[in-house]
Amino acid sequence: MKPHTSSRRRSRTLALVLLTAILLSCGLTWWLHTPSGQAAGFYLEKTRYRLFSPYYLPDPLENGRSDVFGLRFEEEGDLEKAKQFMPEMMVPGYIPEGWAFQNLEIVKWLNGKTTLKLSYSYDKTQMISINEILASDHEVIKFFQEGETIQLLNRKVNRLFDPVTETLSLEFYQEQLMVIISGEIDEENLKMIADDMK
Repeated sequence: MKPHTSSRRRSRTLALVLLTAILLSCGLTWWLHTPSGQAAGFYLEKTRYRLFSPYYLPDPLENGRSDVFGLRFEEEGDLEKAKQFMPEMMVPGYIPEGWAFQNLEIVKWLNGKTTLKLSYSYDKTQMISINEILASDHEVIKFFQEGETIQLLNRKVNRLFDPVTETLSLEFYQEQLMVIISGEIDEENLKMIADDMK
């Protein structure tokens, strides 16, 4: 009779262990969707990049905030690695001749928002900036200013001109992503960049 009792005890123990694992898994899944769980996930991700990534940027805003971290990529060939960090990011399919990649910075916030700045330069004196803002699930992005809506071949863009800085920018949405392209470049090239963002 001992082997039979031992087998039953082992089955009960195994069932109890499996039930405990299922309950812990469900509880952990629920907790990860709470604000404290999301914060814990954010800080774990930040720590992982701080320890293991050569691209880690500890204080991207240079203000000592702990609820933000970033990655900085110095080589154009690293754009695919950046896309792993921010899969929604768009990159230009067209950049005018003579313009060179400078860098890409991606900043991630505790609240779920992610921002990106992609920079190109011409003779290190003129700049094109491509800024992208990925809203968190509950956030709605709106155009910063009112402007003229223009239909390009592949998308509609909002055309804005800042008379103080004499800078032209084009803005558009791609799902939860807002893209703003500006720079010291003629309007036709700016439109071609905006139209060929992928």
